[in-house]
Amino acid sequence: SVFFSNSDSEASEITFGGMKEEHMGSELFWVPVKGNSGYWQVEIDDIYFDKKPQSICKGCRVAVDTGTSELAGPSDTISDLRRLLGVVDCSEAGLAKLPQMGFAVNGRILSLSPKEYTSGVEGGCSLSLMSLDIPPPKGPLFVFGIPFLQKYYTVYDHANSKVGFAVAKHEGQVPEPMLLSVDQHTGPAKPAATRTSSFLALKKK
Repeated sequence: SVFFSNSDSEASEITFGGMKEEHMGSELFWVPVKGNSGYWQVEIDDIYFDKKPQSICKGCRVAVDTGTSELAGPSDTISDLRRLLGVVDCSEAGLAKLPQMGFAVNGRILSLSPKEYTSGVEGGCSLSLMSLDIPPPKGPLFVFGIPFLQKYYTVYDHANSKVGFAVAKHEGQVPEPMLLSVDQHTGPAKPAATRTSSFLALKKK
C-alpha cells in the first residue's frame, strides 16, 4: 500500500503485507489488473470534466506508477486535454473556472481538482501533464503519477491481480466524503455508497 504526503506536516508511507485505514478518507474499491505488461495497469472507460464524459480516452489503459512525477499519456491525448482545458491562469479566480478532471475506472470516477492537476510556473501556469509515448505491445499507455497518488491511497494485491483505490486522508485536511459512480445508462455521474521524470519512460528504453 502507498500513501503519498502532500505537505511537510506528514510523511509518505509504504506498507507491505497490508493496508492502513487511517490513510483512507473513503471506502476502498478494487479494480482488476489488465494485461501482462508487468505494470500495475487498469482500464479507463473515459475522461470526465466535472460529470461530463469527453469521449477522448475510451478503453485507454493506465499504469499506476509511483515513479512518474506528473500525469502522463499518449501525445495526442495530452494535446486534447491541454486544448480542451485551456489553462492560462493559476490564480484562485482562474482555477475556479476550470472543471474537475476525472478518470472513469471500473464504474467509479477518480477526479482531480484544478489545483491538483495544475502547477504555477514563473510567468504563468501549466498542467501537470506530460507526453509519454510507449510503443506497442506495452503501450499506448496513460500513467497515474504523483499528483494522482497524492489524492488517492493505493493498495496493490499481487496474489489476486488487482489494485485498490481510496481517497487519501491527509493531516489537517478534510477528504472528499465519497467517490463518484458512473451511471451506465445516462452517462453523468452521481454520488456512490520541477523536474519531470518517468520511471516508465526509462523502462521503455
